[in-house]
Amino acid sequence: MPQNSAEGNTQAQLSRVAGRSERKNGVSAAPSDKMPRVTRLRHAAAALLIAVASVSSALAADVPISPEAKQHFKSGIAFLEDPDGARYEEAYAAFKAAYAASPSPKILGNLGLCALKLEREGEAVDAYSRYLKEVADIPGPEREQITRDLQAMQTSLVRITIQVTPQTATVIDTRKPVKGADVSNIYAVAGGTATIGVRPGRHLLTVRAAGMKDEVWEVDAAAGSKHERAFTLKPPVVASAAATGAPPPPSPRRKVGAGPYVLMGIGGAMVLGGAATGFMTLGKVKDLEKLCPDNQCPAGSDFEDKKSSAKTFRTLTDVLLISGGAMVVGGGVWLLSASKSESGRAAPRAVGGAMCTGSGCLGSVRVAFLGA
Repeated sequence: MPQNSAEGNTQAQLSRVAGRSERKNGVSAAPSDKMPRVTRLRHAAAALLIAVASVSSALAADVPISPEAKQHFKSGIAFLEDPDGARYEEAYAAFKAAYAASPSPKILGNLGLCALKLEREGEAVDAYSRYLKEVADIPGPEREQITRDLQAMQTSLVRITIQVTPQTATVIDTRKPVKGADVSNIYAVAGGTATIGVRPGRHLLTVRAAGMKDEVWEVDAAAGSKHERAFTLKPPVVASAAATGAPPPPSPRRKVGAGPYVLMGIGGAMVLGGAATGFMTLGKVKDLEKLCPDNQCPAGSDFEDKKSSAKTFRTLTDVLLISGGAMVVGGGVWLLSASKSESGRAAPRAVGGAMCTGSGCLGSVRVAFLGA
């Protein structure tokens, strides 16, 4: 559709509304035909800003117009009249807010124009259709132009219906033209179903809902075609550490109590005690050697008593050294393996023991993997 035809619609609407206000104040209704097109548009817009102050002349007299609606309407006109170029997206939002506040059918013409410029074809068709039907005093040239635009849109309009679970979602439609930048529009889905009207071409539709994984649908839409699809959105899948190759998080380690430290302390004390009794045993053995050189003991010596005492100290030394050493080793293993390793295997536990006989003492320490 030509750009100048849409701008002509705006000019015609603004001139008509402004003209009604000027006639009311005794001023000529029609701008001069010799006035340049842009200048006429700007003059019409300026006149419209005066007209909206008079509710009955600017909008339909049978619809109460709120101050909020008038303010939104004036903002929409200002966006269309931006010196740097019409800002259709902002104007569309302003006119839509004005219509929501006071649903005058005369706002529908402006809504239809902005929707057309934004490629919201379905909304443009709906707005223009209602505008032609509900507003009786549209000037002939304007009505003819809108009728032609409407017929062209209805012929090429593509209808896309989307059903979504969950029922509240958003559809982002991006048309990818052969030349030029992509054109995107956002539509709300309420009640699980939305039908949108778009221009023919290649469309990329992204269905999105809070906390769910996006679903994307690509459609090559021919003029006048209809398309429908249902989506069931699902939560995003969290990849496991094994699948992503990332190292697993470190396993929380249980607090180590005082047990291993106490065990090692007692074992250490026993080892020191064993060392002391060992020195005492060596002293007693030397005394026996002096008392009975060459295994010849003098008469009346207490050799047997001293021999028995030396043997007792030797046994005590063995017990202290072996048991103490086992406790030190066991406490160390306990300390190092106080919790399960990060690989998930059962933590090792130290098991120790000692045994003494008439011929000496034996001790052992073994590490066993016990289930948690």
